[in-house]
Amino acid sequence: MLSQPNKIDFDKRSWGLTSYLAFIISFTSVFSVLNPNLIRISIPFLNLFELLMIPIVILVFPFIKSISRSERVIYGSILFIVFTRLISIIFAEYFRFDQLISIMRYFEYLVVIYVVTFILASKKGQDYFVKGVIIFTSLETIAGAIVFSISKGHLRGYFFTNGIYIQQIFVLLIALSNILCKKERYKYLWSFLLLIMFLGVIISEIRIGYIDLLLALFLYFIFTESKTRFLRKYFSVLLLFLILVSLLYFRGYLDVVGIRVIQLFQGEGTVAIRAVLWTLAWQLFLSHPFTGIGSGAFARFQEQYLASFGIVLPQEYIGLSSHNTVLGILAETGIVGFIAYLVYVFIVFKIFKLLIKLYYLEPNNDKKIYAISTGICLVIVTLMDWFAQGSFSPVSAILLGFALGILK
Repeated sequence: MLSQPNKIDFDKRSWGLTSYLAFIISFTSVFSVLNPNLIRISIPFLNLFELLMIPIVILVFPFIKSISRSERVIYGSILFIVFTRLISIIFAEYFRFDQLISIMRYFEYLVVIYVVTFILASKKGQDYFVKGVIIFTSLETIAGAIVFSISKGHLRGYFFTNGIYIQQIFVLLIALSNILCKKERYKYLWSFLLLIMFLGVIISEIRIGYIDLLLALFLYFIFTESKTRFLRKYFSVLLLFLILVSLLYFRGYLDVVGIRVIQLFQGEGTVAIRAVLWTLAWQLFLSHPFTGIGSGAFARFQEQYLASFGIVLPQEYIGLSSHNTVLGILAETGIVGFIAYLVYVFIVFKIFKLLIKLYYLEPNNDKKIYAISTGICLVIVTLMDWFAQGSFSPVSAILLGFALGILK
């Protein structure tokens, strides 16, 4: 069992700021990546996520006096990743100074986890964070549904953001867990949220979101205490969902969704672009198997590597990342970096195991709900690394910080 540190009553020593900071973190978790077609915020050297988190980090840092063993282990694994990325740059054939930025984001990842864990270690912080995620995710989902409806399905179902399917799945699991815990209070609200989040993932037209939704429901069924009740409630909501989807389909609202799903199986559209990027990443790993081509080199020196392997990529897509965390790590840091990544993944799954154990043992319904919902989202974000990019993102940092806060 991982040890727990003595907690500092941050709320008393900081004028009751825990709830406010937790609410800001929930806002950040939803709106850290904005829709560039709607809102463009240009700040030198900073993105919106960093802009929102820096004041929180400055405010909270002086209060943090101790960390748990679980935190030390996860921070150690992230520093191990940083070390392997520095090694990859030392042995790289090409180098630009701005490649160091690709390493700094791992320090940022560590600091965000560190601060979020501390703020969300209290029950008040956890409650305000979850309420905030529900509110902000619901607002974005409803706004996205309006966009989708007005365009008759020709525009994706998001508005302020570029898609928030992980947050939608998180809220869906929170709603489902509240229903299964037989909470009569707000039962119609939870059912409504469950249906809306289902729909939100579908109309976002993000294929990875579809995969993650199915994976999340499968994992929830495996680990839930109420499998029979889960199936009964799930199928009743699913029936309503299918009726709604059928209405949208026959009115032509889901034509674009159908096209994108077909492209997934036929390898067309942006799926074909991903295949080219993955092929390049794999070839780079095979040609630089030990320490890779250098941290941050995949996007920065892409034209040279495409030419050297005779791989063709349309000009408008040159400069993209590998869109696959695992292949990106193999290409840029080789076997050495991949070993460090596997250590990190092992620790993440160990944290998931502790969350599931807490779910089974914890008498408090809220904490049970937070544990299983966060744990499953943390797992699907990590598994995304094999076919997209999940780990080391703002959402991943906040989820991991919340998980560690729950375990304190």
